[in-house]
Amino acid sequence: MSPTLSLVLAALVGPGFESELPTGAKAANVQKKTEAAFTSVREAREAVSEVLLASNRASGRDPSETAPLVLAAYQRVERSENLPAVERRQLQSRLRARLSDQRQTLRRREERGGPSLGGGVVNGAQELINLIQTTIAPDTWEINGGKGSIYYFPNR
Repeated sequence: MSPTLSLVLAALVGPGFESELPTGAKAANVQKKTEAAFTSVREAREAVSEVLLASNRASGRDPSETAPLVLAAYQRVERSENLPAVERRQLQSRLRARLSDQRQTLRRREERGGPSLGGGVVNGAQELINLIQTTIAPDTWEINGGKGSIYYFPNR
């Protein structure tokens, strides 16, 4: 299991998962820096929006690169006890959705045995999804912090 996938799984599964991580993943987990809790709702919202924007599929950045950023933001929100509980849950929900998406992408990539994006219809479908999410009300899509989602279901 890759260290990034392990970190994402650790965030989704919760405490105690670290003891099951491979040695490399434990080292990566220890190396990550801990940032201070957010001091205001505005600061938290801006930081979460920034991370979600940087980690969306349309940004072209690899999930293995951005998953640690999303995880760090999630943990920072979790430590921010001065945020109202409702706000904290909403921000965590948005970050959790992104982590889940990244986990699925990384898991599929790992199952295929590499970073290739595949080809044929699936690749074309992903390009179409990316086009839709970047041109039609971009702020409303889950990858950009909204509530909308879109999936490709192949005919079998």
